[in-house]
Formats: sequence, C-alpha cells, structure tokens
Amino acid sequence: MVQTSTIKVLDKVIANFMAQHTSIHNACQLITAALEENLSLTPEQHAKTYNIYGEHLEEAYSVRM
Repeated sequence: MVQTSTIKVLDKVIANFMAQHTSIHNACQLITAALEENLSLTPEQHAKTYNIYGEHLEEAYSVRM
C-alpha cells in the first residue's frame, strides 16, 4: 500500500499541474521522485502507482489542451 503522505504528494502534483503551476515534464519528474522516496514500495507497486498517476496526468493534460 502506498503511504498516505506519498498519496498526498502525488495528488498535489496533479493539482498543481491542473492549475498550470507545473509543466508536464516537471510533473512526471515529481511523481517519479515521490515514488522513489517511498522505500516501502515493491517494484510492482511502484510501477502500478506510477501508471495510475501517469493516467491522471494524461487526463489532466488533455483537459488543459
């Protein structure tokens, strides 16, 4: 399970991107960094969570366009 603090960080990344405070490149880097800092994640959990938040980021990007 992803720690609550990590989820809050990832949600903030998406919110900042939606509010146009973060570029898509920086948002992807921030998501990756947040997940790498969560040492309790297995590689499978890391990939699954990145995919979930990556999809949210793609949706947010399409809304911004």
